[in-house]
Amino acid sequence: MDDGVHAADGVDLLGNPTAATIRLNTELVKKPKDLLEYVIVHELTHLLEPRHSERFFELMSQHYPAWPEARKELNELPLGAEDWPQQ
Repeated sequence: MDDGVHAADGVDLLGNPTAATIRLNTELVKKPKDLLEYVIVHELTHLLEPRHSERFFELMSQHYPAWPEARKELNELPLGAEDWPQQ
């Protein structure tokens, strides 16, 4: 069995947990570190609760209390770095 965390180009979502494997979009390494942490906690939480249920959000709040702010910030950023505003 191939357990672990993997980074892959072409992952449609930011992360995709299946069984004990989590696949992360490689574009996440270009995001702020706290947002990568949010995605990892989000995907790990799916291993405990597969759906976005009330229990899922309770677990997120327990393990990453700032998840609503991180989710909002992540959703406001483009996925590809080439789409980021020039600074």
